[in-house]
Amino acid sequence: MKVWLKLLIGSILGIVAGLLLPSDNQVITERLAWFSELAIRIGRYGLVPVLVFSLTIAVYELRQDGQFWRTVFKTVLAIAFTSVFVIGVGILATIIFPPGRIPILIEEYTEAISLNTAGNIMNIFPYNMFSAVLIDGINLLPACVFAFFLGIGLTYDRNFTKPIIALIDSLSRIFYHITAFFSEILGLVMIVLSAYWAIRFNNLMKAEIFGDLILLLGIVSAVLGFGILPLFLYLIRRPRTNPWVVLYGSLSQAMAAFFSGDINFTLPVMFRHMKESLGARRRCNTLCIPLFAIFGRAGSAMVASIAFIVIINSY
Repeated sequence: MKVWLKLLIGSILGIVAGLLLPSDNQVITERLAWFSELAIRIGRYGLVPVLVFSLTIAVYELRQDGQFWRTVFKTVLAIAFTSVFVIGVGILATIIFPPGRIPILIEEYTEAISLNTAGNIMNIFPYNMFSAVLIDGINLLPACVFAFFLGIGLTYDRNFTKPIIALIDSLSRIFYHITAFFSEILGLVMIVLSAYWAIRFNNLMKAEIFGDLILLLGIVSAVLGFGILPLFLYLIRRPRTNPWVVLYGSLSQAMAAFFSGDINFTLPVMFRHMKESLGARRRCNTLCIPLFAIFGRAGSAMVASIAFIVIINSY
């Protein structure tokens, strides 16, 4: 059975279970929250090793072919363009079709939330280089920087680095198959994630506060995902191909992202299906996807922009 079909069946079963379970039962909600956290940890389990070793080989091979900086430059341009475009569409839709006012809830101020840019920059370069790969699986940038320098170091002298290249390449393939195994069992994992999502969504809809905002976000996302994105894929790909094939190959990672809300949970599924469903080469696959995952979260930025405008209008 295909992975996307397993995820679809697991998602449907989880949604049905979540709608049938009593959403106001605190014990059930806490148990589902615990199992949901466990499910996300299972999905992330093999991410860092496959990312580090595969990205190291990708950097090495692209530098050998003289394509590294060209690929990075094209990816950064794509990230910038998609981010500006998606955020612009979200802001324009909110201005033209403003959702209803949200009642302002006054709560006690707890603590300031900041990007902590200075601290994140310090984490990229820890005192010990090997500490970059001993991370909690949330911020992947230190591990990517470690893999970048390791990949550059492999180009030093092939007489000395050839055994290490073969070892890293073997480790990359081994951990890829390990993550492929975990993606095979994600159908069971999705039952828990989708059930927990259904309970939270049900409670959100019962509040009758965010209905207009959710509807606006759903319509904008549908127009972007099933209208504008296929058009872009059709125009930029040479030779012309059916863009719906690409969307079909992205069903599994889309469902994993939607119900988990965690980009690092989705990355192992994305690595696999970019290679097996869309035929992307490993060197481009493991370089472009982490860059988009770290810097190209256009959808999250769009939601934040729309929410910001709605809150301002509510005041």
